[in-house]
Amino acid sequence: CQDYSRAIFNALQKHAESLCSEMPECDAIRANLLICAVGGFGRLEVNLHSDIDLLFVLQEPPTPAEEAFLKEFLYPLW
Repeated sequence: CQDYSRAIFNALQKHAESLCSEMPECDAIRANLLICAVGGFGRLEVNLHSDIDLLFVLQEPPTPAEEAFLKEFLYPLW
């Protein structure tokens, strides 16, 4: 479970980094957005066919750029 959880974490991290490389406002987004792994994923206990629970924390209401980042981040995961 831990290895699988770490593999998912690494894939999500690469996905976020890839999006940031395409968005010039990524530094501002990073300053206001925190993505947290929660539930089984946060405990590194993800099993095959488990859902991945993520919590997005913003210091302030999202800017249009942050909303665009979140949409681009989440859409491919469906």
